[in-house]
Amino acid sequence: MACIVAEALGWPIEDSWDDNPERDESEWGVVRRLEANWRAFVKGGHLAPVKRRAKERRRRDYSLDLVKSGIEGEGECQASI
Repeated sequence: MACIVAEALGWPIEDSWDDNPERDESEWGVVRRLEANWRAFVKGGHLAPVKRRAKERRRRDYSLDLVKSGIEGEGECQASI
């Protein structure tokens, strides 16, 4: 997981661990950043995400796509005798 996060965000991966973190956060690697993020989460005080109502989400009816394309029943399990 740490390698994927590091690659996606362009953070370095630490080769060794020092219990005293560097003061300059731009020098931190992925493990140090994830640790700091977790500690901030546990401490609390962060804003909760805004919840959306389920009816506000748009739902798509995929059965109409199957009927229009003429492949109704595709993907169903069919037994051969």
